[in-house]
Amino acid sequence: MPCYCNKRRLSDLDFSKFKRVVIRLDLNVPIQGGKITDNNRIVKALPTVNRIMECGSQLVVLSHLSRIKSLDDINSGKKSLKPIADEFMRLLPDKKIMFISDIAHEKVKAAVEGNPDVNIFILENTRYYDVDSSGSVVKQESKNDPALAKFWASLGDAFVNDAFGTTHRKHASNVGIAGFLPSAMGMLIEKELRNLSDAVESKASPKFLILGGSKVSDKIQLINSIAPKVDKILVGGGMVYTFLKAMGKEVGKSIVEDEMIDQCKSMLREHGSKIVLPVDHVVAPEFKDMAGKVVSVDDTSWKDMMALDIGPATAKLYCDLLSDSKVVI
Repeated sequence: MPCYCNKRRLSDLDFSKFKRVVIRLDLNVPIQGGKITDNNRIVKALPTVNRIMECGSQLVVLSHLSRIKSLDDINSGKKSLKPIADEFMRLLPDKKIMFISDIAHEKVKAAVEGNPDVNIFILENTRYYDVDSSGSVVKQESKNDPALAKFWASLGDAFVNDAFGTTHRKHASNVGIAGFLPSAMGMLIEKELRNLSDAVESKASPKFLILGGSKVSDKIQLINSIAPKVDKILVGGGMVYTFLKAMGKEVGKSIVEDEMIDQCKSMLREHGSKIVLPVDHVVAPEFKDMAGKVVSVDDTSWKDMMALDIGPATAKLYCDLLSDSKVVI
């Protein structure tokens, strides 16, 4: 059975009954000098946005943009959703769109409830709530604060999550809100799940999974469940170095989850014939934009450096493996 069949879709909700819908989108687009350099994520969100508006509902849009770690991140304005709101206005010139820059609950609520003629409200970066007015890191969004989730839920009558790239995170703007309102996935998530399901269930071979990220702990379930369905798992990213340390290889000052060493050893015993790890890396003294040095996986002379990328031999190895692939996940 496809992996999305048990999920509630847009068609499962009667939007004619909802005056206002809260929607979580992934609008984490690249911005340089206040200008969006790639609007693809915004464009991909429009089918769901338009479908809901066709039913007569107002939309309250939530999205994060990068990480917020300090008041400077907020006060600089560099991580504001204002450019994204401007892009929505450009893409939907016949719709009335309002950007709400204030994050005080009472002011946000007053703006939303006081403008019945607005089609789309775009709220400020959800992660602004991760730092309070004194500069303390409180992570109300990132730690799924129930009061924040309840506030966002109070702005609408239903909730739609169409932010595929953040669905794995237990944040107030997705998991939290869904606990308070009738909820469904949007068209983009449905499409992503359909494609993922087709790829995972495909009988075509060879079939490869390319896996990255910094943490093995995030990927254990995925590796164990998908290994029987693929021919090879090509591993990159910081998680490589927990595997390599489990194999007794030099990892220098690279990122390692020491508590996952035994789990990696177990996965290598069970799936070792399928797990492909880098044979060389680019290493440097620190995590910084600087020239690196290429070292072999068997080199032990880089103890005071950290691995920051795969090396050219690994890139060639992975390309050679993928050249005959029928399916790549």
